Amino acid sequence: MMLRPTMALALAVFLVTLSPSRPAAAEDFSARVSQVTAGDIYEIDRKGITELVVLYGVQAGPAPLAAQQAREFATQKVLHQHVTVRVVDRRPGMTLVEFTLADGSNLSHQMLRKGILRWDSFTARDDQGLKDLESLAKKEKLGMWHGATPGAGVAP
Repeated sequence: MMLRPTMALALAVFLVTLSPSRPAAAEDFSARVSQVTAGDIYEIDRKGITELVVLYGVQAGPAPLAAQQAREFATQKVLHQHVTVRVVDRRPGMTLVEFTLADGSNLSHQMLRKGILRWDSFTARDDQGLKDLESLAKKEKLGMWHGATPGAGVAP
């Protein structure tokens, strides 16, 4: 049986959309941040449903003080606030998200740029924008990079 070119193309597009290796399409919604578990882990409430989410592409530094500072900053910025949540990826046991604040800024970007969180090479290996924000914070010795030696980094 020979398929017409348009049918073959439609079938190919359909099969690609079913591919498990392709991340789910982004989904945006409004939610209230009900708890800051860590600088990169949050509990959100959406229409009466509570969900634990992880900020995409960032993680708290390994030192306890860095983790505490990240949690405190996040608490001041978003606790009990409404944010726009963008689901970047859903993995078993983990929903990776970005938060857009009322002023239009991205929480992850703010925290990376200030050296409060670091780039997560596991969840955002190819995200050059996040890598660049961390590089700027390192170069200016901000936050956790304050006492860091240039060129040295914290192991991912």
